[in-house]
Order: sequence, then C-alpha cells, then structure tokens
Amino acid sequence: MNNTAASKTELRRIIAKRISQLSLDCRKAESDKVMQIIESLPEFQSATTIMCYHSMPNELGTHEAIKRWAQSKTVVLPRVKGDDLLLLEFSPDKLDIGKYGICEPSLDCSPVNLSEIQLVIVPGVGFDVECNRMGHGKGFYDRLLSNKDDATKLIGVAFDCQIVDSVPHCNHDIRMDKVISASHIYIKP
Repeated sequence: MNNTAASKTELRRIIAKRISQLSLDCRKAESDKVMQIIESLPEFQSATTIMCYHSMPNELGTHEAIKRWAQSKTVVLPRVKGDDLLLLEFSPDKLDIGKYGICEPSLDCSPVNLSEIQLVIVPGVGFDVECNRMGHGKGFYDRLLSNKDDATKLIGVAFDCQIVDSVPHCNHDIRMDKVISASHIYIKP
C-alpha cells in the first residue's frame, strides 16, 4: 500500500468514527439544510436532469429530496454494474437492493447518458476545502465523471464532520465544482 492509499485508509476510519457519533436528529438536520442550500443554487434551478445517489445511513440523506425533485425534474440514480455505474432514471416504485446494500434503480428503468445531466450530486467519505473528494476507494465516481462534459456541474455533499483541510488525492481523482455542508459552501479554486 502506497502512502496516499494508507493516508486515505486512515482518514476514512477517522471520518467514519465522526459520523457514527452524530445523532439521527443531527444527521437529519444537516441533510435537510444541505438540500435546502442545493435547491437555492442557480445550477440546480436551471437543471432539468439531475443525478443524485440513494443515501445509506452513514451518508448525508437524500431520500426526501429525490422524491421532491422527481416531481419537477428528471432524477437519475446510479446502479453498479461490474466496475462501472449505469445511469438510470429514478422511479419510486422501481428500486432494487444492489451489490453493496444500496437502493438502485431497477434494470427496467430508462437509461440516461451522462451528457444529458446538468448537475451531479456526489457522495463521498471526505472532502477538503479545495473541493477534492475521497470516496470509498472503488473509483466508481472517478471513472464515470472523468467522461463528463464541462457543462455538467459537480456538487459534493457532506456532513460538517466530513470536511477536512486536505484529503490525499491523485491525478485521476475528480474534483468537485462545489462542496456543500450544513455550515459552508466550498468553491473549487
């Protein structure tokens, strides 16, 4: 394991411990606040197609926002297929439990090309003040987003405790345009 990988492993452990210490009320309050901030952004308001993620208990909550957004926008969720992510339109009655225990769109949902998406809401284990992202280490989002159009905006979302001064990163790690926590909006320098 190289130094960057070892540093990421340690930072993942530290951040997981921080998240585990958040109460459910705190998690919900921070999640609601971040979603309100996103909904106020011009890039959200102008987007017709948004990609999000179906949150796990240790991630910033997205379930309510996805349902709300799907009333007026096309919402896309990822589905793991091998080493890649399929992009499928969200339908509340067509969700499966995927390989990692994550709710994913059923295979009969409509596929969407990345080029059709104006805004991507990206989860992560940790983010830094320069909008670098550290995921779980599988590279799904980095592989997918390396092919995005410049017009597609990336917003990382996190609990306040997931923001650190610097996350270890490599050349292939995709940087966010913005990172939003309940108390701050970070903009890519």
